[in-house]
Amino acid sequence: MPSISQKILSIPKDELSMVRQQGLDMEAKGRRIIHMERGEPNFPTPRGIIDAIYRAGLDGRTHYPDMQGEPALREALAEKITKKNGIPTSPDEVVVTLGGMHGLYCLFQTILEPGDEVLILAPYWLSTSKLVYLSDNGQARFMEFYTRVAGGGYPAEAFQADLAGAVTPRTKAIYVNTPNNPTGICLGQDYLQVIADIAIQRDIFVVSDEAYEDILFDGAEHISIGSMDGMLDRTLSVFTFSKSYAMTGLRLGYVRASADVARAMVYGPVIYTSNGIPTAIQYGGVQALKAHNNDIAAMRRAYEERRDILYKGLLQVKGLNPIRPGGAFYMFVEAGKWGKGLDLVGQFMDAGVAIAPGSAFGAAFERWVRFSLANSNDEVTEAVDLLTAYFGRI
Repeated sequence: MPSISQKILSIPKDELSMVRQQGLDMEAKGRRIIHMERGEPNFPTPRGIIDAIYRAGLDGRTHYPDMQGEPALREALAEKITKKNGIPTSPDEVVVTLGGMHGLYCLFQTILEPGDEVLILAPYWLSTSKLVYLSDNGQARFMEFYTRVAGGGYPAEAFQADLAGAVTPRTKAIYVNTPNNPTGICLGQDYLQVIADIAIQRDIFVVSDEAYEDILFDGAEHISIGSMDGMLDRTLSVFTFSKSYAMTGLRLGYVRASADVARAMVYGPVIYTSNGIPTAIQYGGVQALKAHNNDIAAMRRAYEERRDILYKGLLQVKGLNPIRPGGAFYMFVEAGKWGKGLDLVGQFMDAGVAIAPGSAFGAAFERWVRFSLANSNDEVTEAVDLLTAYFGRI
């Protein structure tokens, strides 16, 4: 029998999927498991968005789409990016994609050549390094960053020296994610300015993953690095409707890039992976931008309330040291007292709580775990009680 590509077979297994399946198997045997490993909102997609998709279908918007994105959506997105993100944008600088992951995949396929590296600030969203690898064997390098920022003893000056030393002649781009998955760290002007300065000095791209731009706590403000001086055309900004509007299953994202990069994306990887995005769903995106910012605010308040419950609770559990997130809907917790990797996660599962292994977000974080806040207040409270009973109280 012909063989399967070794490139594909060499992609590491998704540890998060393994944990999810273990939890489902335990539930099938009658065990109660609280799922805090998932990375999607537990809210329904707003009804107005679903109605807009339905109406678009009835109106016959079911044929081949504009490959770059429907003009109505790109015009709305250009206005949103210009006004909300502070990045001057025209519709020809927007590419609509099948969610944020597809946007990142298409970007890396477009900008990377063999031997190029992407410097990924870590811990990082688990798919990022795989997407780099799939881009003509591009190489991912890692620099611990967000956990050091969370510790409070990592000034921008120290970061500047470290980042300058980490960038090599092979570095084509720096990948930054704020608010960050998994730590919830929201980067301020000082750290972003360091990244911008070095990107300009070394003439490299910045890939800015802004999937959680709308999920901010304590009055925090999201800053798009593409809005900063000198960064307009070297920043490749990736956004998604998935988290802001609870549209994960509808697979709608978008990229803001210079017109030449956008054109290359469309006539390269976009055509040959999707040939455009389902038209009716794009009209759901138009409706989301037009009428559903109040839904974002309501979800954000709910996540912040859950954040407070979980953080206060985990501080009282023996051996757990949580980072208090300023955004996104996750909490990254150092738990090295109890083990590492999947063995560590197994102990949480024994307690009745499924969480994501820190090693999924970088090999250096095998003594960490990630909780999701996509659960009800009652479930969060129950999870804290189960963990307190299992590990003990401080």
